[in-house]
Amino acid sequence: FLLDGAADECYEFDLPEVAAAKQTLLQHRFRRRRTGEVADVHLPTVIGADLNDADVTGRHLDRILGGGGNDGRGNTQRWHTIFVVEGVLMYLRGKDGKA
Repeated sequence: FLLDGAADECYEFDLPEVAAAKQTLLQHRFRRRRTGEVADVHLPTVIGADLNDADVTGRHLDRILGGGGNDGRGNTQRWHTIFVVEGVLMYLRGKDGKA
């Protein structure tokens, strides 16, 4: 989405250790292999969090989505938000702790 200009910002949640590895990979390999305009594309922000921890996940989402922004004239900005949940649901635990 970022490469095609279809999104202004992208965030990816993953377990902290996986997120750290992904961020390193994105920063080093992507920039090394790309030149020109494509090299200047904003990469997704990778956030390390266990989605089973609703409090931590909620705080991250509040920070990302909270308030809707302000256009400087007191008007709240609105935007479209897409959540892609891919390969995650099987790892989420219910209140009883079971997957």
